[in-house]
Amino acid sequence: MTSSVSWWIFCIFQRKRGSMPYYRLGLLFASWGWFLQPNGLIIAGIFLIAALFERQVKFPYEIAVDPAGIVINTFPKKHIPWGAIQNLMIKDDYITIDFKNNSLIQKQINEPVSEAITLEFNSFCKEQIQANNQ
Repeated sequence: MTSSVSWWIFCIFQRKRGSMPYYRLGLLFASWGWFLQPNGLIIAGIFLIAALFERQVKFPYEIAVDPAGIVINTFPKKHIPWGAIQNLMIKDDYITIDFKNNSLIQKQINEPVSEAITLEFNSFCKEQIQANNQ
């Protein structure tokens, strides 16, 4: 009981400092506790899976663009080839991905982007899309 309260207080202090609290160790202890119970093997497995995947699920939503394609940092990672993209551009601090199957992804960019970088990025994307559509 004392360890649970201590872990809870530690996570509150982490949140107040501005860092993301991770509950991996607490989930592992819970998994071990349920494993020791007579009929707790399934619940122990659920806690173990949660402990293993907790950090990957909390990754920030990011979009990476390179000559090979687009990678969206989610769980699981999404790799999108340039051939599946109809248009990709930055406008008004939003990145917009328009797919050929008429689906659309828009994400606000965290930091303001200069006009020069925006033009360079948009021209790079246009070149990649044209090169893969031929």
